[in-house]
Amino acid sequence: MPRNRRLAGKGLAFFFPWYNRLRLSFQSYLVISLRQHFIETPLLRVVKEIAGGADLHVVLKYGSPGPYTKDTLLFMSEKGLPRAIAKVASTEAGTHLLKREAEWLSLLADNPEFRERVPSLIRATQLERVYLLIERPGGGVMGGTLLREHHLRFLSDFQAAFGVHSGFNGSCMNTTMEKRLGRLMPLLSPIWSARLQKATECIESGFKGVPLPMVAAHRDFTPWNILSSASGIFVFDWEYAENNYVPFYDLFHFVLLRQALSKNVPVSSIRMLLAKVMKEGRSLSDGESKCNVPDIQLLAYLTDLTLMYLDSIDGAEIQHNVLDNYGRLIDAFPQWKIS
Repeated sequence: MPRNRRLAGKGLAFFFPWYNRLRLSFQSYLVISLRQHFIETPLLRVVKEIAGGADLHVVLKYGSPGPYTKDTLLFMSEKGLPRAIAKVASTEAGTHLLKREAEWLSLLADNPEFRERVPSLIRATQLERVYLLIERPGGGVMGGTLLREHHLRFLSDFQAAFGVHSGFNGSCMNTTMEKRLGRLMPLLSPIWSARLQKATECIESGFKGVPLPMVAAHRDFTPWNILSSASGIFVFDWEYAENNYVPFYDLFHFVLLRQALSKNVPVSSIRMLLAKVMKEGRSLSDGESKCNVPDIQLLAYLTDLTLMYLDSIDGAEIQHNVLDNYGRLIDAFPQWKIS
């Protein structure tokens, strides 16, 4: 954090919704007050020059531990205006994610529909022992937790902009899930092994013969990755994006993940959630065909996300709110299935 409290506050406001800032402001004040020196490394000076100049102020947000970890640096002007964001990865998995984000930002930059709705890429490169991605930030306010018309409009345009694969079988989602499950099976606990095998069988039988359009998905479409303004939304953090995923993936993620991170998700609420997502999903491009087997789509989403989480920890048995909640919902599939 900058030693200047005003700039430190601007950095917190950029990274976190208002409801997290009071505690973080107090913690950062202690850090700023107690710290005596801040020494810029040669690598940071190089990154600042690429981002826009040596006079920029820097706020560093450390990533969560694990193979996918990435640190994020916000570069601000003297007035506290965001000028650039740098993501830094030092692991193979983290580097793979940043390279994928760079690919998606380049693809989206070629489409006039998205140039003002996603970050513009400044540079992506290997630098010393880290991989670096630098992008321009967007404008707007973070923290809107309700799914609104501008979210649906963005997803509709995004899904319509990329190729559609007909049916789950042979799609990117299908093959990715199979590969992850194959790698994890020797590492999983008996409970998770049985759970995921059964879920995979239900998914394969549920999608069989269903002409579901498989579409592009952001795969981390959450309130904290979206800025809202009068003109619409600005969506960032594209490292998990993929093509040919179930059309309701981003809708389920937006509605479910925040709740799953903080508290238990009651099984009794899932049919109501499915009805809500089906209602909103009809406003997507070709919405009626995307409403096919919504319960199987939800099971596929839950299974895909748990596979990704488990892959990031090599199948270890740990207590984790998302894994616990999503695991319970997968087990309860017979109670909430509708097709």
